[in-house]
Amino acid sequence: MSSNGDSTRNVNFVLKLYRGDFSLPITYWLFGGIGGVLIRLVMEIYEYNYAKITRSESIGFEVALLLFFIIAIAYSLLMFIAIWRSAGKYKDSSLWSGLARFMVVLGVLAFIGESIALFNQGNNSTVSIRDEFEAMNKNLPIMLDDVTRLDHVSLQDKDIYYDYTIIDAIEQGPSADDIDKFKSIFDLQ
Repeated sequence: MSSNGDSTRNVNFVLKLYRGDFSLPITYWLFGGIGGVLIRLVMEIYEYNYAKITRSESIGFEVALLLFFIIAIAYSLLMFIAIWRSAGKYKDSSLWSGLARFMVVLGVLAFIGESIALFNQGNNSTVSIRDEFEAMNKNLPIMLDDVTRLDHVSLQDKDIYYDYTIIDAIEQGPSADDIDKFKSIFDLQ
């Protein structure tokens, strides 16, 4: 029976936030500011670990990331509305309510701009791939296994280049047999 009461309280809390019933400082700084920082922190952690996540064969990361982005978008939209409405009910200073609404307008414009940029990026696969490589390169070099290190990934024209370093080969040096095998594979004289 208490779970029904808890869900009612949660719905009432979100509804109260949506209506702008919390004070402007609480809505703007606590829910908007700290909530926004937490969302940005998760996005930075994702970007920092991008190379590891993309190497993972688990679909769980992709599902979790998609779910996170849906929640982040919904939360951002809720905060735009909550701050706008709370500013409209703020009676202490028209300066603070005006600044809060101005920041909402800037936030909405930034949100629209980022959405358009993402949409256009999806339509231009070369730009999208270059952005993927930039994100990967921020986390490189990374060890792929005990002896192989991925140092850099790049796109030149329509060719993808991976720069690897074989750690044991550097320490031990290639043998004459290895060099002969290499030459025979690539028909080098």
